[in-house]
Amino acid sequence: KDAPFPYKRYYVIDKDKEGSHFIPIGTRSLFLKYFTSSETSVSQLQMFRWNEADRISYLEYIHTVIDPFFI
Repeated sequence: KDAPFPYKRYYVIDKDKEGSHFIPIGTRSLFLKYFTSSETSVSQLQMFRWNEADRISYLEYIHTVIDPFFI
């Protein structure tokens, strides 16, 4: 629950590779930073942190998927 982001990221990647656990697609995408903008350069250190830009990108993605159901 309260583990640091790098530990959670490592765990998700490890279990995904093993195929031993079901990892929801959204969770997997979040920890692999699929939602982070590719237009900005990301340092190796930033790959192991969840920051404000990641949060904003993730929320924007959620809105693009869910908003059509409510319009």
